[in-house]
Amino acid sequence: MATESVMEKTRIVVAACVMLTCGSLRADQGNQTTASGEACDIVPFGFRVSDADGRSHGIRWAEPRKVRRVIAQFEEGQSLPEPSEVTLQYWRRTWDGKADPVQAERGAGGVGWDAMDDWTNGKWIDAETSVAADDGATWSFSFLPITSKEIEGVEDPGVGYRKTLWVRLLFGRTAPRLRSLRVLTESAYQPLSVRIHFGKPALPAIGAASVERGLLEVHNGRLVSVRPSGDTRIDVTDNLRWSFPAGDSTAIEADLLVARDPADDRYDRTIVTVRSSARPFSFAPDEVARGDRILVDDLGVLVTAAQDTITLEGYREALRTGFRGRTVYDRVKDAPEQTLPGAWDDMPLKRPLWFVHGLPGDRNTIRQHPNGDVDISAVGRWFNVQKSERDSARKQWKGDMLRISFGLPDESLRGGRRLEEGYLPLVHTWWQDGPVYYEQATILDALDADLSDIDLDDPTVLLMQIRMINISPTDRAPVRLRFASHAPGEGKLTVQQGRAVAQTEQGPCLRFLIAGADQGTFSEEPDATAWDASLPPGEAITLHLCIPSITLTDAKEIETLQKRKFDSDARRICGFWQELTANATQIETPEPWINDFYKAHLRHLLVNCFKELDSDRLHAHVGTFYYGVYPNESVMMISDLDRRGLHEQAQQCLDAFLHYQGTVSMPGNFRSREGQFYGAGGHETGGYNKSHGYVMWNMAQHWWMTRDRAWMEKAAPKLIKACDWVVGERKATMTTLKDGTKPLEYGWLPSGSLEDVTDYWYWLATNSATAWGFQALAEALADFGHLEGARLQKEAQAYYDDVMRGITESRIRCPVVRLRDATYVPKIPSRLYERGRAHGWLRETLEGSLFLPAYGLLGPDAPETEWIMKDFEDNLYISERYGYAIPAFEDFWFSRGGFSMQANLLDGPLPYLWRDDIRHFLRAYFNGFASAFYPEIRMCNEHSLPELGYPRGDHFKSSDEAQSTYWLRLMFVREAGPNLYLGQAIPRYWLSHGRRVSIRNAPSNFGVLSLMLESQSNEGQIKAVVEPPGGNAPERIFLRLRHPDGARIKSVTVNGQPYERFDADKEWIILPGKLDERQEIVARY
Repeated sequence: MATESVMEKTRIVVAACVMLTCGSLRADQGNQTTASGEACDIVPFGFRVSDADGRSHGIRWAEPRKVRRVIAQFEEGQSLPEPSEVTLQYWRRTWDGKADPVQAERGAGGVGWDAMDDWTNGKWIDAETSVAADDGATWSFSFLPITSKEIEGVEDPGVGYRKTLWVRLLFGRTAPRLRSLRVLTESAYQPLSVRIHFGKPALPAIGAASVERGLLEVHNGRLVSVRPSGDTRIDVTDNLRWSFPAGDSTAIEADLLVARDPADDRYDRTIVTVRSSARPFSFAPDEVARGDRILVDDLGVLVTAAQDTITLEGYREALRTGFRGRTVYDRVKDAPEQTLPGAWDDMPLKRPLWFVHGLPGDRNTIRQHPNGDVDISAVGRWFNVQKSERDSARKQWKGDMLRISFGLPDESLRGGRRLEEGYLPLVHTWWQDGPVYYEQATILDALDADLSDIDLDDPTVLLMQIRMINISPTDRAPVRLRFASHAPGEGKLTVQQGRAVAQTEQGPCLRFLIAGADQGTFSEEPDATAWDASLPPGEAITLHLCIPSITLTDAKEIETLQKRKFDSDARRICGFWQELTANATQIETPEPWINDFYKAHLRHLLVNCFKELDSDRLHAHVGTFYYGVYPNESVMMISDLDRRGLHEQAQQCLDAFLHYQGTVSMPGNFRSREGQFYGAGGHETGGYNKSHGYVMWNMAQHWWMTRDRAWMEKAAPKLIKACDWVVGERKATMTTLKDGTKPLEYGWLPSGSLEDVTDYWYWLATNSATAWGFQALAEALADFGHLEGARLQKEAQAYYDDVMRGITESRIRCPVVRLRDATYVPKIPSRLYERGRAHGWLRETLEGSLFLPAYGLLGPDAPETEWIMKDFEDNLYISERYGYAIPAFEDFWFSRGGFSMQANLLDGPLPYLWRDDIRHFLRAYFNGFASAFYPEIRMCNEHSLPELGYPRGDHFKSSDEAQSTYWLRLMFVREAGPNLYLGQAIPRYWLSHGRRVSIRNAPSNFGVLSLMLESQSNEGQIKAVVEPPGGNAPERIFLRLRHPDGARIKSVTVNGQPYERFDADKEWIILPGKLDERQEIVARY
């Protein structure tokens, strides 16, 4: 049965689902006499599902189950079919029918992209079963060992269970009424008694008004009894609820039956929710069973085995005096501030990465490998999305890439690479082979040498110079190159009269031109053409090659190309890039790598913003060769264009989203695509459900940066449509349960794909990004003065409230997690109905709860924000399952932590900056940058996988790089509401004596500004020069001058006059917002 027809027919009874006690089992439900060792019945923890035509009884769960048996008991007095006429089915999308592999064999990087089952995508599989119907009204279906009849490729016989989210009994007619349904898994119940201590929370805000009340809910288990512990003051009623005076220290004991899977404790994991009126949380009793003590210090709660005599205060004291472990977050507070050299020196050596040659907006790009070989792009998708006779039809080779190789010396002989002036795309690579020094220089030009108006389909040419020098003072030395071209079906390359021609199925095809080779001789080899020469002592030979991005056939084009002069062309092309760079924002630091990278990244942005033929629109590709417009990541690029002052290019990118609004839908259970931001004229890629929210935010940010009323007036109708798409889509989830309560997803967007992992759920990342973007855009429209602004602000607030309600309840249901100091903190899962860690680093780390403080949906000082940051630092960034494994933790925790397996994509540094945790922010920034940066070519890789030092992905990965340049800019300039913050996070070592840092020509929400800081710290002063914004003045300007030794400010002058408004403890100098002229501020220490 096709997926669409199944999902069209399947409807959850009454509302979207009927959930039994919110998916939990309380003490007064079910059989309380379950014996130890009895198979676990998981029906009470699932969602009852019936087809619209009433032909089935089904139940599904939010986590995979290993189901062995289904037992149905029917009501009496009705006609029953023969058991053989009933089919037991299970829902499947990705399960391969095999037992789970050992994760350690694959590593965190590989596991991250695992496909997972969901409730939407898949199909029903008829299971092979044996059926027992002993008393007529009770039928027991047992799965037989799985075979290839069910899942192709399974080795017969396979496992005796079915790993699934959903099972159903399918009848040939209306399903008979059930009296009960049981679904048994691999797990069995085991008894466990626990003690729960309540005491004074470490967080003062936690506490009840006068009486604290509560009860226990058990998911995947049973609650047998609850009683006071010892002589404590606590009342326990017959229905197992408790109460005690607020502020008392007390304890209860509970007898549980917990589920245990014999092979993998991730399945059927029992979760106990302590439903306290003051401090609700959940814990996993399997941790208690293995001897752990669960101290949730911030909440003032300790969970132990019932026989454990330790008290809450006793355990707190034991940790203070006898346990040396500390959280990474706390250790960073006390560590010296990170520096770029410190981060770089602790990183492993990197495998080399190729360089990208490109022109603004032009798809005719070329990549250059470290060995000097080049690949000419013909990636089918991008040359077919808008075909052109100028380039698409003139790439006469098969496959995505045509490789040209030159036979330069081995990688082991390569001396290095560098860019001209550290950032310009004139690439120098050199080798030494014996007495011969080889240098290759390359730069990309338009084929017609006109850089004034570059189009998407302009053919390009790579200009190459290869110089060989015999550095021996006495002996001649042989030099050799080997020329070849490589593509599917490509024949031998031969060189005659300066033309390198390959034999192909289409006939002879020109691959490149070569000049200066007359001092040597060509000879044919089986797979290449060799060129050999003999160099006298101290002499040199220089070859010049022109490598076009298309297959040239026009004699005039070839003749023109033969006249090229490498040196003059290179100067002209470098001048073109120098002018573009000089007209944008400038940042100067004491680190040449960072200065050059900031300049080079502007080129990366412009190369990756593909122009559209016959319009002014741009499409921000997040990777040069294979990645298209992933709108949420494209936004990172577009907003960086705005921050650099390239407002026209940013608007052209945004106009593309406006133009193609509603043309393509993100993958999900959405009812409409009308108003949705995802389509990009065929460039849209990935299906990331965060896209709509990010584009909304970017539209708002462009307004704040430019205050362009003409643009906003034109865009507003479509921006309102974007907001109303959210309003309309979330109505699909605004249905209450039978008892009148709201399900977790109430008011959320319908379930949909996440990103590279495409299982459909109610994802935190999707809804937090959409709430963030909705709030920002509604505020921008209101600021513009649009009549719909106030309405949309109310809608955005209502959406935010629903999102946060679902997130809060999910946190309560999710078990607390252990930190490195042996305490526990509450955890927010990556999706609704997840009760623990998600599968793989993409779901858990890259798309996890960190977005809540990063987007500002959680305040910087909220306890949840600190819990999130501590969990990420202790359990995710450095992790065998969710991050990079570090073999010697104590040696490398500081410099190899603080970033994810996609180091510069996740917004990890931002919550630290919002909290003004500058040491944490700088560690996260420098570590992530150092892990991905390639100094030779001033670019960053996308991923380091499977471990640090191994580059993977598409490059330029300009979206990830844009995150890093954004964080750099935030050190100098940050807007927060009505206030402007300058110099908030400048590294202290950048202000050592005699050093200067600056940002010039920097757009902001308040206008264009400049800031220069100059340190004379040895003489007791640091000077700042502020050229204030000339647009909408902020209310206040906060200027921070971070002394290299942390010295306190003693006095301040502004324009030579004493100034008293400063905070020496926080190093802020508070200036009025409206400043009309250049300000010189001097702090003395």
